[in-house]
Amino acid sequence: MTTIDKLLEKYWAGETTLSEETELRTYFSGSEIAESHLPFVEAFAYQNEIATAVLPDDFEAEILKEISNQEKTAVIKPINGYQKLMAIAAAILFLLTAGFFLLKTPTSSNELVDIPHLIINGKVYYPSSEEEAYELTKQALLLVSSKMNKESKASLKSLKELKNIHPTSWGK
Repeated sequence: MTTIDKLLEKYWAGETTLSEETELRTYFSGSEIAESHLPFVEAFAYQNEIATAVLPDDFEAEILKEISNQEKTAVIKPINGYQKLMAIAAAILFLLTAGFFLLKTPTSSNELVDIPHLIINGKVYYPSSEEEAYELTKQALLLVSSKMNKESKASLKSLKELKNIHPTSWGK
């Protein structure tokens, strides 16, 4: 691997110094360029052009003149009839949709009280008798109880593990 290959690897990784980049530009602007390096000639030739580019003396005046001309020739495009109609239609549609959702009356909670039901694990049950309601309630409470027992056992286990931790064992 040649010195230029190593410099190119550093260059593409963004790790070259200014002097190394100058060395690369000098190499690629010369006449003795290896065939494997020919695809990179245009990139470094462009950099040389940019580095040596000089703005004309009247550049600032020309830019200021262009800016002042643009301010004077500001174009205001009026909205044509079709665009006006579309904007009005969109506004009306928005207002109708918003009104529909705002005026829609939610189901009152009093209506749900009149219907005997149970909600277990997100499912709604409508028991047909008191015995069925009692059994569903009993099952729901057993489910809650089993979950609480599991959680309390896990919490106790975690607390016991925390008691065994001592600051002298940290980092080991």
